[in-house]
Amino acid sequence: SSVYKLEKFYQLKTINASAFTLDELNKADLVVLNGLNEIPSGLRQNLIEFSETGGTLGLFPGTKIKQNEWNALLFDLALPSLGKTVSSGTRINKLVYEDPFFFGMFEKKKENLNLPAVTKAYQVVISTKNTLACRFKKSF
Repeated sequence: SSVYKLEKFYQLKTINASAFTLDELNKADLVVLNGLNEIPSGLRQNLIEFSETGGTLGLFPGTKIKQNEWNALLFDLALPSLGKTVSSGTRINKLVYEDPFFFGMFEKKKENLNLPAVTKAYQVVISTKNTLACRFKKSF
């Protein structure tokens, strides 16, 4: 969230999941779910409608997720589902610069980026209509 505080253009508002309202959602262009373990069905439906009407979602699961709830949301958004947890061999080795996520982020492409290691990740189950914005060194 601090990256958005650098630019006065962004108006950042943090809302606890239990205090979330549809009115708040209707005021947003970007919604970031950060560290949520559960996705109640009402929230899921609101987020799907938000996405379908042009809203952008950033999804960062919690540490003890209810995987069926997360996967229901991801399925409805036509995104890869979450598989098992992986905690070793998860160094990022490549960015897909063409992915819309990275639009405007980099001045030029660099093949030898010093990318971070990830301490914990979820294996993803990709269908033919899904794409990933980054790739991991070790295939899991």
